[in-house]
Amino acid sequence: MAIAVVCECGRSFNLRTEFAGQSVRCPDCGATLDVPAIASQADPLFDRDQFLLRQRVLSIAQAYDVRGADNAELMFIRRPTFLLLSILGILAGMLVFLVVGGAGSAAVMGLGTALGLPPRPEFVIPPLIVVIILALLATIATVVAIVPKRHIYFHRDPKSKETILEIHQDSKLMPFRPKFTL
Repeated sequence: MAIAVVCECGRSFNLRTEFAGQSVRCPDCGATLDVPAIASQADPLFDRDQFLLRQRVLSIAQAYDVRGADNAELMFIRRPTFLLLSILGILAGMLVFLVVGGAGSAAVMGLGTALGLPPRPEFVIPPLIVVIILALLATIATVVAIVPKRHIYFHRDPKSKETILEIHQDSKLMPFRPKFTL
């Protein structure tokens, strides 16, 4: 984030945040410019150097207690898992795999006999491999479409009355580099 400052001579500057609250000189006219300080928008709860994170046991959703260095409870983190939707997504994915794989296999076998090809492995195996790959892709697409994103919520109390921070999952499918938005 840059801080915009305009000099008396009309030149404008976009300064880095480390210059906030300091004075700088204009290179054109030499006038001293006061860079405004940035008001802190963060909750004072986050003004700590050390946080201790403890996962709650016997919790279906991911839940954590966050404590300070003095072992006092600071906040609670919750990341819901949507168990029923996850199970539904997996079952729907299995059904899609069976339907796409079965229909594709039947089509490959039927096409081979319709073209008069003998049922030899070199004529059947390559198309079946393509059918299996397509069925797997359709399965992954079905599961990703049904299972919702899992956002992360920071609360002051374990009853989730007041949310102090939300971290949103950017996309449903994040195999290698997960991305989140504050």
